[in-house]
Amino acid sequence: KRGDTWCISYFHNGERIRKAIGANKKKAEAELEAIRTDIRGGRYKEPRRDSFDSLVKEYERLQNKKKGYRTERFYIERVKEFFKEMIVQDISILEVERFKSYMVELPTRSKTKRGGEDVNHHLNCLRAMLNNAVKWEWIEKNPALGGKVERLPVSPGRNEYLTAEQAGKLLEACHPHLYPIVLTALDTGMRKSEILGLRWRDIRGEQIYLTGDRTKNGKPREIPVSAPLAKEFERLQWLRDKSRLVLATDLVFAPPRRRTTRRKGHLEVIT
Repeated sequence: KRGDTWCISYFHNGERIRKAIGANKKKAEAELEAIRTDIRGGRYKEPRRDSFDSLVKEYERLQNKKKGYRTERFYIERVKEFFKEMIVQDISILEVERFKSYMVELPTRSKTKRGGEDVNHHLNCLRAMLNNAVKWEWIEKNPALGGKVERLPVSPGRNEYLTAEQAGKLLEACHPHLYPIVLTALDTGMRKSEILGLRWRDIRGEQIYLTGDRTKNGKPREIPVSAPLAKEFERLQWLRDKSRLVLATDLVFAPPRRRTTRRKGHLEVIT
């Protein structure tokens, strides 16, 4: 017995095999007897023994092209560091609880106490890895499921909203290039990446249409456009049409960065 987990141990072909079962002693005894019966009857199959590193490699192969991988890889590294010398089939609820305690005690980069939400992100990352291990038939059950290992309480945080007066002052203080960007944010509640990636073809009448590959949750969204914002879009379109610049982009908010130019007749082409 290791902590609250009962383990079984038996020999097959001269090799000693250990396996964690769970908190139920009778279940461990029954499984050990079933294995011995299979060995005597010649029906026994060698259990899988997959390293955790091999699980990480397979998981990263699936995740590295997904939208959230840049953030998730930091969680993956910490999970990998804790379980790096373990066999996937040996990971029990007790080991997951130990990992949770380890993360609670591990300070952040700024040497402050780690919040419950961050610890839960790491647990969710581990759960996702082990879900794949179940899917691939490496293990039968996932020991990191929420019903087995409790998540930490999360602080409700703090919501702050600008008053109409504050929003007006913010817009007045904006640089001319930033004004329409900030107005879009205030009017629609869109995320920064959604705003900066907004294209003219996304704006159709009084709606903004975002496809699933452009949103955080992967679901398409329709966002209404208010009259003031619609007027601002019309002004930007007018400036675009009036300009002697031919922009090689469909972005509504083209970044004001240093650009390579070449002249062709009376037009200046921005590439």
